[in-house]
Amino acid sequence: MMSCADPRAVADLIRAVAREEIMGRFRALEKGDVQEKSGPCDLVTVADTAAEAALARGLADLAPGIPVVGEEGAADDPAVLDALYGSGPAWVVDPVDGTRAFSEGRAGFGVLLALVEDGATRAGWLYDPMADRLFYAAAGQGAWLDDTPLTIPAPPGLGPDASGALPRPWANAVRKATGCHTRGFASALGAYTAVARGYVQFAGLRALNPWDHAAGVLLINEAGGTARLLTGDAYHPAPDQGEILAAASPIMWEKVAQIIAKTA
Repeated sequence: MMSCADPRAVADLIRAVAREEIMGRFRALEKGDVQEKSGPCDLVTVADTAAEAALARGLADLAPGIPVVGEEGAADDPAVLDALYGSGPAWVVDPVDGTRAFSEGRAGFGVLLALVEDGATRAGWLYDPMADRLFYAAAGQGAWLDDTPLTIPAPPGLGPDASGALPRPWANAVRKATGCHTRGFASALGAYTAVARGYVQFAGLRALNPWDHAAGVLLINEAGGTARLLTGDAYHPAPDQGEILAAASPIMWEKVAQIIAKTA
C-alpha cells in the first residue's frame, strides 16, 4: 500500500505512542501540564509534546530521512512547514487532535497522521485511543476501519432523517432549509470518522492546519464520500486552504454546499 513504510507498522506505532504517552496522562494532568499557545482556545499539554516526539522517533526508525511536520514542532518553528512544499514525502502529525477535550477529561480526542508527497495525501491514519479504533486510507486503494474495508453507507435524503456537523451560521441555514439535525464534535477526528461511519451525513470544517485535515479528507474520499474545499476545489495539505465540506456522497455535498453558499 505504501512504499516508504509498512502501514501496519505505522498503525502499531500510533497505538503504542497513544497508550504510553497519551492515555497514561488522561484525566491525570497536573497543574502546569496544560498551557496556552496563541490564546485560550489553542492549548498544548505535556501529552501533545511527548506524543509528537515519540511519533517522530518511531517514524524515523520506520522510514529514515522523511521529515515530520508536527503541530507542536510547527508552533515552535514555522519553517517546519516548508517540507510540505517540496517534491519529496513528509509525515504530517497531530499528536492529540482535540486537545481541549483531552485536557478536560472528555472523549473525542485522538491521533491524526498522514503521509504527503507532491502536494497530495498518499496515506492517512486516524486513531481513537479510547475505543482502540483505527481508520486507514491509501490514495487510490480504499479505506479501512481496523482490518475491515470501509464504505460510507448510502445517505438518506437531505431532510429530517439526515444529520451533520457544521459551524454557525451554516448550521442554522441548513436546519432551516432542510429540517435536518446538526451537532458538534470535539475534534476533526470526530467529525471525519462520524461521516465515514454514517453517523452523520456531512461535516463542515475550517481548514487552518494540514495536520487537522490531511488524513480525514483522504479517508472520506477513499470511503466513497466527497471531501473538498467549499469552493469545490480539491484540498491540498497546506495551511490556510479555506473551509472544507465532507459529505457521504457527491449529491449530498452539492446540496449542502448550495445552502451554505447562500449564507456568504
